[in-house]
Amino acid sequence: MSQIYIQDKKTDHLVRRLPGIVQSALVRDIFAEELFHTNEIEGVKSTKEQFVRSAHLLENKKEPTGRFASLVKTYYRLISGEVDTPTEPGDVRTFYDLLVADEIEEKELPDGKWFRTEPTYLYKGTKSGKPIHVGMTPEQQIIDAVKTLLQFLNAEDVPLLIRVAVGHYYFGYIHPFYDGNGRTSRFISSLYMKEEFHTLTALSLSRACNLNRSQYLEAFEKTNDVSMQGEMNFFIDRFLGLFLETQIRMNEELRRNLYRFEAMKHALQDEPFLSKHPKHHEIIYILSLHEIFSEEAGLLTPDLVRIASESNHPLGEATARATVTDLVRQGFVEVEKVGRYNMYHLSSSFRERVMLE
Repeated sequence: MSQIYIQDKKTDHLVRRLPGIVQSALVRDIFAEELFHTNEIEGVKSTKEQFVRSAHLLENKKEPTGRFASLVKTYYRLISGEVDTPTEPGDVRTFYDLLVADEIEEKELPDGKWFRTEPTYLYKGTKSGKPIHVGMTPEQQIIDAVKTLLQFLNAEDVPLLIRVAVGHYYFGYIHPFYDGNGRTSRFISSLYMKEEFHTLTALSLSRACNLNRSQYLEAFEKTNDVSMQGEMNFFIDRFLGLFLETQIRMNEELRRNLYRFEAMKHALQDEPFLSKHPKHHEIIYILSLHEIFSEEAGLLTPDLVRIASESNHPLGEATARATVTDLVRQGFVEVEKVGRYNMYHLSSSFRERVMLE
């Protein structure tokens, strides 16, 4: 627990050293990764690009549409601090409806007041052989258990990390829905984490669970075993240990990228053409930051224009478009068509010169 708080402080310190446009890009990337991983754990097909595009729309005050739109908007509200932690069973059902209901087959949707009415069985791997767990039933027992869970999660006399770990297990044990329990539980866990931790830390839970999936599932299975007699120490230790590993990995990535960022700044200062043309320097600076800190292939025209208008040396739309066109002509930037927009990224020869390769 102590190490998790220490790593979170390191995350905050590293992020504060970054320009504002990079901080928002980092949150967007972690946001997309979190949604991708929470789906992948459950075998739901999605791509990080889907979530990145939706995040761009929300940043530009536009509503994402299509598949996962409700999931994206709900997580984005978590980032913005617009979602309160649950206090009643009905709140849990609300989260479920917003997060996963659109993706659940009709026959698997809740058929009670808030939760399921029939038994549900969890199997290891495939739905054959002996079930490893049977969710609570009837619905009134589920409702009572969820009330107890929420009372525990909101009990401030218990350390937050213990509450989140125990609550995460107990939600899976109750298994209030036929399907979608894992995604709903991970969202609620992240919502509580957001109360005391940096946004990047709070949004790394599904990544931690998915990258260590076998150990994550093993922790549930062993704790469910009757011989454990409700003993939670193993699960808490495993759950928090996996989370800590992911924090350390994320901070190492941040440190490496910060080193590249500093090297890039010096290289740009030594580039003769850019030192004489501030507008061109600003566009290259934006594309270089994107290259270092984002997994996206490049920047689409609207995003490049928007970032340029919000940068330390703001450029108008017409100026930004004219400047990037000139940079393409001079070989600093390459362009490709993506749908109805151009996507810009640094040329391979320039990346080598500024040590981004």
